[in-house]
Amino acid sequence: MDNRPLVLCGHCGSRNRRTSEQCFICARPLTGLEVEAADVRETVGWGAGTDELGHEPRPWAPRRRRAAIVAAALAATLAVGAGVWSARGGDPVSDPSALRAAVTEEPELAWTWEAERPIRVAFPTDRGAVALLGEGEVVGLDEHGEERWRRTVPLAGYAVHDAPTNVVHVMSSGSDEGTVTALDAETGRRLWAVPGGWATTVGDATVVVAEDELRGIDTEDGSEVWSVSGGGFGGVSRDRVYGFRDGELRAWDHDGDKVWVSDVELADSSPRSGGDVVVLDDFIAVAGPGGEVVGIDLETGEELWRDDPGYDGGVGSIEPGLAFSFPPHEQALGPSSSEDGVDDPETTVYDRDGEVATVPVAQNSFFSPVEVELEGDPHFVDMESGLIYDEDFEAVGTVPRGDAYPTLTGVYDMTDGSVSYVPYGADDPLWALDIESFDETTDLVPGDRSFLVDQGHELSLYR
Repeated sequence: MDNRPLVLCGHCGSRNRRTSEQCFICARPLTGLEVEAADVRETVGWGAGTDELGHEPRPWAPRRRRAAIVAAALAATLAVGAGVWSARGGDPVSDPSALRAAVTEEPELAWTWEAERPIRVAFPTDRGAVALLGEGEVVGLDEHGEERWRRTVPLAGYAVHDAPTNVVHVMSSGSDEGTVTALDAETGRRLWAVPGGWATTVGDATVVVAEDELRGIDTEDGSEVWSVSGGGFGGVSRDRVYGFRDGELRAWDHDGDKVWVSDVELADSSPRSGGDVVVLDDFIAVAGPGGEVVGIDLETGEELWRDDPGYDGGVGSIEPGLAFSFPPHEQALGPSSSEDGVDDPETTVYDRDGEVATVPVAQNSFFSPVEVELEGDPHFVDMESGLIYDEDFEAVGTVPRGDAYPTLTGVYDMTDGSVSYVPYGADDPLWALDIESFDETTDLVPGDRSFLVDQGHELSLYR
C-alpha cells in the first residue's frame, strides 16, 4: 500500500483513494478532507475498533431537544427489483447508497461465479449481478450466475448501478478528466459515453460532473441537454442542481436554467475539493476553510443560519433531513483528551433551524451515521461506533462493529469467517452462515433480499 493521500467521505465517513470524485463505498461525490495514508495506518490501524484503541465513544449530548425528525429512511426509500431509489416529492433521485431489504431467514447459496481477473467492484441487479474486473472488463451475470454479456471500458476504475433506469455507469480515468460510460445492465449495450468523473440520475436526466463543468445528459441517448461551465458540483434535489460558479452558490433547474444565485457571504465557506456541500430535503449545508457551517434555503438561496463548530472541517448528511460537521483529520487522529489535555473532537448536527445536538467522537474514530426505522420510529446508527440513537439523540442500543453492513432492518456482520444478520436493537443474530475461504479481503454487497460475497476472484450470491 502506498502513502498517497486518502479522502474521507463526508457522507459515510469511509476512507477513499483519490482515484475518482466518487466514494468507493456509498457512491456519492467525495466531499471530505485528505488524510495521509500513513497517518491512518499508524494511528488508527486498518479496521481497528474503539475497543482495540482503548477509547470508548460517549453518547450524544443534545443541546436542545429536536421536536420531530422528518420521515425515516425506510419511508423515503422504495424497492425497485434488486435496486433502490429515494423518493422526494414523488420524483426519483437515484441513490446507490440507499438501504436494502435484508435477508431475515437463513440464506441459501444461489450461485458462485469464478472471475479470471481480480474483481474491483460488484453489485446485484434486478436479474443477477454486474462485476467490474481488472483491465476494465465489465461482466453481466444472469439470475443463475451465468455470464450474460462482457464489455471492455478502457481505464475503468469504478461502476455503479442506477436502479430506476437499469443503467450501469462506469467511471474511467484518462489523460484529462476521465469518462462516464453508460451500459444497459440487461444487455451490456453501450448507450453513451461523455467526459466526466461522476454521474447521478434525476428523473429522466443524468447529471454528469466533469472538471469545472456540469452537464445535463439525456439518459437514453446521451445527448447533451444543457451544460454549465466553470461550475463546481454541490448536489441535486428532485427539481434542482446546485453548485458553485465564480465563487457563488447557484441553483439550476433540470433544463439547465438558472433559478437563483445566493447572496449569502461564502468567502470563508467557499468550495474545496468535492464542494463540501450537502443537499437535504429542505435546506443546504455548506462548509469551508473558515470553519463556519452555513444553512441555506433550498428554494431561494437565502441564509438560514450560520455556526462555528470550533474547527475547520467538512459537512456530511444524515438523510433525509440532517447535516453534520466533522472535525479535520489532524484533530480526529490526534492525542485523546486523556493525553496532554487535548479535547476530543466533536460533531455538530443541524436541521433546517440550525444546531440540533453535539456528538462527542472518540479519538481515532469517525462519525458514519445511517438513518433507520426501529419500532416504527426514526433512529440513527453510527456504523463507526456501533451505537444506535433515538430521535432525542439518546443512545439506546448497539450493532456489531467492524465489517458490518446496514440494511433497512438490521446489519450483516461479517467477522470470524461467517456472515450473520442482527436486527437493530437485538442482542443476538437471527442466523449465521459460514463462508469458505474467508479472509481479510472478503467483502459483502447488500442487495434486495439478497447479498453478494466478493472474495477477490470469486463472486457468490445468497438469497
